[in-house]
Amino acid sequence: MSICAKTGRAIRELILSKKISAREVVRELLTHISNTDPKIKAYLTVCEESALKQAELIDAKIAANQT
Repeated sequence: MSICAKTGRAIRELILSKKISAREVVRELLTHISNTDPKIKAYLTVCEESALKQAELIDAKIAANQT
């Protein structure tokens, strides 16, 4: 099942259990946005770099058991 079809709570549990990284989640969501937004035009701005940096910080905190 695609990340886009999961609830926020389900994604959180996957990340905390290390079944998927926050970076992987962000990458999949960014791909989904780039594939669908040209048709639906829902986003004015997509901050890819910022989202990926935040995901890396989350992954680092999880790796250090700081959740």
